[in-house]
Amino acid sequence: MLVSVTGLLDDFSLIDRVLEGNSHAYGLLVQRYQSYAYTLALRVVKDPMAAEEVAQDAFVRVFQALKTFQKDSKFSTWLYRIVLNQALAYMRKKRPEYTSDFPLDRPETQEANQELLREERKMHLDRAIAGLSTDDRTVLTLFYFKELSLEEMSEVMGQPANTIKVKVHRARTRLARALETTMKEEVHSLL
Repeated sequence: MLVSVTGLLDDFSLIDRVLEGNSHAYGLLVQRYQSYAYTLALRVVKDPMAAEEVAQDAFVRVFQALKTFQKDSKFSTWLYRIVLNQALAYMRKKRPEYTSDFPLDRPETQEANQELLREERKMHLDRAIAGLSTDDRTVLTLFYFKELSLEEMSEVMGQPANTIKVKVHRARTRLARALETTMKEEVHSLL
């Protein structure tokens, strides 16, 4: 039995136990990765309730396909691919609307003003990302928010690492243009 430094069973050991019929082991896998699955789904679908549904559907698919998982790659990479596929399938069915979580009722203090500026920057970034294609959002999410390497992204997306590198560069360029446009519009609205 393989055990990590923290004393928890590693992913492969948990998978073996699930395949032997241990449902508690599957619960541990879900618990270990549910926030990652939810976050990835949320970055793609931009709707918290839909992201929860996508993540749950992904875990159902994982359970159904677990016997086909080959241990030549990380479980997390395989899971991310399934979550991504579920999120993209959701996006094909429904078009999400952008909603802002910008707080409007903060007290006017120095610290609150700094927080408002951070929230405003985040809002602009979220709006710019929401305006990108699903492919660009996915690439940026995996690279910057999930901090996957190009090789890991290559496995998740099923494309060569060089292709992923080009996609990251192009998505970053499109994001910069979108942010520039958003900021220009903001300045013009103030004048």
